Amino acid sequence: MQATIDDLKTMLRTVNLHNAAEQIEELLNVALNKSISYEKFLEGLMQCEINGREEKRFERRLKHASFPEYKTLDEFDLNEQPSLSKRQFNQLKELSWIEQGYNLILLGPRTTVVIIRPDNRLPHEEIVKILREVAIKALKNKK
Repeated sequence: MQATIDDLKTMLRTVNLHNAAEQIEELLNVALNKSISYEKFLEGLMQCEINGREEKRFERRLKHASFPEYKTLDEFDLNEQPSLSKRQFNQLKELSWIEQGYNLILLGPRTTVVIIRPDNRLPHEEIVKILREVAIKALKNKK
């Protein structure tokens, strides 16, 4: 059976289904053990390929963005931001503010500012005003 699996992996790679090729052995074992239908097996195989491609696309975009640091919300330490409650933080993680069209301004260490504008509601002049205020506060804190 291993020769057949190796042949399948080679064929999948030939048609550029590299993620599916990496997972086919595991998916075949699950399909055999759980008597999964052909349709469900194929669906799982294709979903594996789609997920892998989306992950690679995300990694490429992240690399192209050239962020000095990359952090996720899971890495956020609520103790560093006492003005933000756990409830508020969890609401931000749900991303409903994007659907509602709210703007979000995050201030980080050393006056790092992240402005998220889902539909450009916050006018450019307002952003400039906010950035000036942040810069002035940062300068006062340095003294």
